[in-house]
Amino acid sequence: KDIFTYVENAYNSNTGIYLTPGRGVYVFGFSAFNHASAHTTAVSLYHNGQTIVSIHDQKSRTTDDTSFNSASILREEGDQVYMRLWANMRVFDDHLIYNTFSGHLLYLM
Repeated sequence: KDIFTYVENAYNSNTGIYLTPGRGVYVFGFSAFNHASAHTTAVSLYHNGQTIVSIHDQKSRTTDDTSFNSASILREEGDQVYMRLWANMRVFDDHLIYNTFSGHLLYLM
C-alpha cells in the first residue's frame, strides 16, 4: 500500500505484481509480522506461479515475531514476481508498516 522508492515503473500497486523490465539477476526480499495471537503467519514469494521462497511463523500467544526471507534470482523480461499469503493465514499491520516487499536489479544479462 505504501511505495517508498519506485524508479523502474515495473511494479503495479493495484495487483501487487512486479514485471521484470529486462533479463538479469534480481534480488527480492520480504518480511511479515505475526502479532502475539492465536494465528499462524505464512507468506511466499512467487515467480510466474511457482514458489521461490517462503516464511512461516507458528501462532504464539506470548510473543511478537517478524520473519524475513530473500532470494537472488535470474529473471527474463516480463516475468511476474509477487507475494501470496497462504490460505487461512494472517499478517498483522498498522501505521508502523511491519510487512514489506522489496526488489531491485543487480545486473542485466
